[in-house]
Amino acid sequence: MGVVVGQFVWKAVQRLTPICGSEREAFIAAREIVRYVYGEKSPHSPAAIFSCTNNGSDILTSSQLQLATDMVEKRYKHCPLQYILGEWDFRYLTLAIKPPVLIPRQETEVLVDHLLNYHNTVNVSSSPSLTRSTHFVEIGVGSGAISLSLIHEGLGNWIGEAYDIDPAAIALASQNTNSYQYQDRFQVYNLDVCNEHASRVIATNASKRSNFIDIIVSNPPYITSDEMNLLDEEVRNYESHQALHGGHDGLDVARCILQCASSKRIFHKDLHIWLELAGSQPPIVESLIKNTYDDMFRVKSIFEDQYGIPRFMHITANQ
Repeated sequence: MGVVVGQFVWKAVQRLTPICGSEREAFIAAREIVRYVYGEKSPHSPAAIFSCTNNGSDILTSSQLQLATDMVEKRYKHCPLQYILGEWDFRYLTLAIKPPVLIPRQETEVLVDHLLNYHNTVNVSSSPSLTRSTHFVEIGVGSGAISLSLIHEGLGNWIGEAYDIDPAAIALASQNTNSYQYQDRFQVYNLDVCNEHASRVIATNASKRSNFIDIIVSNPPYITSDEMNLLDEEVRNYESHQALHGGHDGLDVARCILQCASSKRIFHKDLHIWLELAGSQPPIVESLIKNTYDDMFRVKSIFEDQYGIPRFMHITANQ
């Protein structure tokens, strides 16, 4: 015997509220689970669950109920909803999401916003016909959320490469790239950016597409060693520690990115670097640039996320 959708959702919310932290978040989880069971992908709105189930009066079949119940129990055990569903929306894309690859956050959507607002404006003013290509490199690709959004939304012809140390991330980003048929404009490679030969590898791969790189973008690991043990259980137990842990002060990979970008193989007068960091870290990176790369880079802007935390850095070459 089936169960009415509305009744299932009510019970799921009661079950998940202690785990999710609020009834609102529990309702979102229950809503997305029911939408998944129904094969309903859009629209993403609080009413979507009812629009696809006759105002919640539809009956879940036995198989639907079993699947939905299993998914609720996975969430109850702190498994992130994105991993349970196997996909998640990032800006205008729906991306496959698999553990342990880092789940894209809303904050990163704000980073993409700032980057696109700046470079789309530059592209239109410098080449109104949008014939010029914009060449980017992403360090730490994860699911491919940033890179694929740049290609999807960038004005003109955006092309690029991305690098990650984790084979699982490379496989997932490649899967998402193929899903949107962007493989001719974007390639993913295995590389540790802190390797002494990283700049050579990046420059060699980039030279296959254009003469120079316009943009380096990264949401690098930035959690400090002390903070790793303080992470929420669902982050600490499910997401890749390689994608989270940035060393003692959280800036190991950020330093490697600057070192790599300063290489004569990559650096040029129009290079732009965009970073997403923890709120306390931009001043540290700014001091690092002044002390070590003052003749090469300057901090053009520091932007806040949607919560007012200064997390995003726009670094440009000194001209």
